[in-house]
Amino acid sequence: MGLLSTMREVRMRTLLDVVEAVAPQRATWSTLLSDLGQVGEHARPVVIQGGLTSDSYLYEPLRRLLDARGFDVTVTQLAGHGMASLQSDAAGLERMVDAAAKRSLQRGGDGLVDIVAHSKGGLSARWYLQRMSGVDQVSQLITLGTPHNGSLPLGTELTALGARLPGLRSLKQLSGTSAEVTGLNAEFRGFMAEVTARYPGFRVVSIAGDLDRPGLRRTDGIVSLGAAHLDDSLAGVQNILVGGENASHLGIAAQAGANEPALRSLVTLLGERSRFAAHDAVRAVAS
Repeated sequence: MGLLSTMREVRMRTLLDVVEAVAPQRATWSTLLSDLGQVGEHARPVVIQGGLTSDSYLYEPLRRLLDARGFDVTVTQLAGHGMASLQSDAAGLERMVDAAAKRSLQRGGDGLVDIVAHSKGGLSARWYLQRMSGVDQVSQLITLGTPHNGSLPLGTELTALGARLPGLRSLKQLSGTSAEVTGLNAEFRGFMAEVTARYPGFRVVSIAGDLDRPGLRRTDGIVSLGAAHLDDSLAGVQNILVGGENASHLGIAAQAGANEPALRSLVTLLGERSRFAAHDAVRAVAS
């Protein structure tokens, strides 16, 4: 077995063990946030875009939670267990959004879709929106623990390893100095100005967790608050900071326990967008 295959297998087993460890909580997915009611009944379809070394089954708790609140939810199946490039992940997201948009139109909706993206998935979702004209079919992007400003520099050894192993391209792309991260961020101000002028309701929201423990302050354990922060002086951009129990990188995506503040914010934001919104009807027809 090659190095990358071994890394993926270990990572998958580790995450699966974590998810299974909170299996007793799975029974509560149908009742968690029940006070919000069926807020997703008339909302737009939701596509969940996973992160690095992720598989769709790891987002099953989040899918169940949203489904219980009435949302139409699809989880992308990432190529190479999330180890592919941002470009590859964005292409897969495009196919899922297209399918969800068609379902919306068939149900009499406006053909727009909401994206929920975890970790690296937020960067591939931004690639789809900023580089592939995905914004014409998307109402909002909500990211959970996404390193919008890149991860810490990879260091000499990992950089050298990545140069020898093409399969680590996705890891290199997460560096704060990568061409992908710096390029997306350099374009972001102009992108948001142009898009919100055309589509005033469009927004990008970054939800970030803070464990606030000794040695783990201003971080969800993997992504720092600085890395997750977007420029919220821009129209249509919002940052939400959550703390409390399970405010970890996995907890805010309902993978290891459930960080209720993060999930409540997520469900509320999604429930605000009706698929029958009159002001977006022209946009859907035009696109």
